[in-house]
Amino acid sequence: MSEAPGQFLVGKIRRLKGFILILSAARAEPQCHYDQHVKEHLECQQPVMSSQLLQISAAASNQLPEHSPDFHFEREKMWGFDDPNSSWQLVSNTSGPCTLRFPASPDSNLTKESGLSLDACISILQPLERWRLDLALPATHGRKYPGANPSLVPMPADLKAAFPSGKWLVVNRNGWGRCPGMEDFNGVSDFVLLSNLFNNGSHAAVLDENFRVQAVSNIEVEGDATDWKNEIVDVRLWVSEQGDIIVTFLPYWFGELNNHFIAKLHVSVAQHGTHDGFRVWINRHEVRRPQSCLHPEEKMKNLGFFQFGGSTFLLDKIYPTAVASMNLSLLGTSEEQELSAQHNHTFHRVRNRQTWHYVNESFAAICMEPQSHDLKSHHSPWKNVTGQWPHFFVHNGPSPVWIDELQLFLGIGHMARGKRPSHQMGYLPDHYTHQFFALDIAEQTFRLAALSPEFCFSSAQNPQDCENIQFASTLVRDGSSLLVGYGVEDCDSFLQRFSLDHVVQSLVNVSDV
Repeated sequence: MSEAPGQFLVGKIRRLKGFILILSAARAEPQCHYDQHVKEHLECQQPVMSSQLLQISAAASNQLPEHSPDFHFEREKMWGFDDPNSSWQLVSNTSGPCTLRFPASPDSNLTKESGLSLDACISILQPLERWRLDLALPATHGRKYPGANPSLVPMPADLKAAFPSGKWLVVNRNGWGRCPGMEDFNGVSDFVLLSNLFNNGSHAAVLDENFRVQAVSNIEVEGDATDWKNEIVDVRLWVSEQGDIIVTFLPYWFGELNNHFIAKLHVSVAQHGTHDGFRVWINRHEVRRPQSCLHPEEKMKNLGFFQFGGSTFLLDKIYPTAVASMNLSLLGTSEEQELSAQHNHTFHRVRNRQTWHYVNESFAAICMEPQSHDLKSHHSPWKNVTGQWPHFFVHNGPSPVWIDELQLFLGIGHMARGKRPSHQMGYLPDHYTHQFFALDIAEQTFRLAALSPEFCFSSAQNPQDCENIQFASTLVRDGSSLLVGYGVEDCDSFLQRFSLDHVVQSLVNVSDV
């Protein structure tokens, strides 16, 4: 059975201290046009400058950088915790557990009531500090947008000579079609908006210790005649103990919705006159599709990497906790041919963006058979938790981080209860909540050991409320703090700092589940 929050590992964390960080942005001018090949495909190309580099030069570093507009989300895109007329209402019972009341379906007048994980009310998590992570990427009509769903890791050491003040590497997803005031795609075909959001690639940026942008570059693909860099979407980064940056991404436009792809992310700096040229790319021959080869129809999405005892593991599911071992050497180019001969995955009729011909794309598969050491029971922390979707469970977010003094891996997961009607996409998942979780490492069984109550991130727009689409994509330990990066409404990016002590105190022991 579960304990009250704060009684899990009480006294095992030292008192923690933080620091103040500042955020800045990058510069670029857009070149936007309608593509005549398909008549409707709106593109916004980056200016060709040092391999599509968007960089603040030393001479311009004292100038005020450009930034994206502040976006204001309408009421129906907020949880509405402070709105008595909101259709989603917390029901706090003095004699029983907290519940959530909401419409049974988006177009129904009927309501349903759901339990909440650990029977605790959803809380609005207030950060110690908050920064908007604005890459100021070019959109149409000379406008800027931040990019969404940021994934942040420490900057590779070999970039230190070029960026002596650099400390972090971040990747944001491209696309501005759902940003307030920037909806360019009303009245046009669904293809245009979907392409802007899910077939528009990603940008990487170097940040200094104060989260000021030093350089920004589009992520490219090398080693393939087919240009599919725009498929590198919803990126999550992880750094191995060997120093390799491992990237996962979801190539929606291939028709892939269920399995993240895995590759190495490469970064370099080449000299271009008096400026350093920052380049970021993946090698086509290092891209792998992880899958269960015994049951290839099973999803392997929202994967999290971690290393323990000299081995690398992939977290497939939080509960029942499912973990697979991973051999990182299989990402080498020399391994592609042998892996493909055993198992590969082919996407048919993929459009080549250079020739606009349809081609097939095949990728080597890595066989993984996740093992679960948790058994589902009626004591599940999500026993009575439901939503508007027929299948509802907690998903992993970024890779978990090691907390050495506790000998645990700490992660963050998310749930989306709601279905938001969308003309272009049918329904969008919304009304997200998140939970911190801890994995026990006893005998490498990696069982779920502890869990926080559900929460959402305090909104910059209204600190006493939350946007109802928030997606945590970064979890980094920075000394005595945790940095959590998250996207808002597929439009904006924020970074928040939390006390590690506070997070640990919120965990509830569920190790007997």
